[in-house]
Amino acid sequence: MKDKNCGLCKPTRKQHYEYVAREIERSQDAIRTANTEQGVNEALEYLSRFIISMSKDSEMMDLNEYIKGIQGTIYSVELRDATRLDLEATIDGLLERVRQIIDEESKKERARRLKNLFQELADNAEEIADIIDLSVIGV
Repeated sequence: MKDKNCGLCKPTRKQHYEYVAREIERSQDAIRTANTEQGVNEALEYLSRFIISMSKDSEMMDLNEYIKGIQGTIYSVELRDATRLDLEATIDGLLERVRQIIDEESKKERARRLKNLFQELADNAEEIADIIDLSVIGV
């Protein structure tokens, strides 16, 4: 069973979204902890570049609405029409959706593993029947 990514292969959808969540959290922390205007601008620039790369990523179609919202909020913060708290609220919405997708992918992974387990049991039913006394359980 090949559940783990080999490191050289394309990451799974779940791994991709986990990476996105880490990068967004890193950006959010940088924005929260910035003490100077330059620090805020650098954090906004990093987040902006990351969001632009996300918008070009075909895996991120589920997040298009959030990506556009963050891009607009970043622009508003740069123009001083919005605050860092506004941006943080927008980022929180994006992170919530990313985490939902990660949870959905985790459920799909567990279902696949369970399906594979039952398939393996079915494929080896004769061997299992030889090992287990089925009359004990009424079969």
